[in-house]
Amino acid sequence: MKLMLDLTAFGWERVGARGADQRFGHEVHEKVARMAIVGHTKWQEHLAHLAAPFYGEAAASFDDQDVAWAWLRS
Repeated sequence: MKLMLDLTAFGWERVGARGADQRFGHEVHEKVARMAIVGHTKWQEHLAHLAAPFYGEAAASFDDQDVAWAWLRS
């Protein structure tokens, strides 16, 4: 599975959403081959680096959604 997270309009998550995020990650982490994180802030680049061991073989951060799609398809 290849996954894209578009965080360009992301502000902050609700407190209760964190548990759902962790459950989702626990259920699918072995199925995710690549994860692209799209956003424009430095912390999203760090998120891609931190997420790599938990979500698939590779995770990368992108400013442009089209570039992210191309990377996921490669």
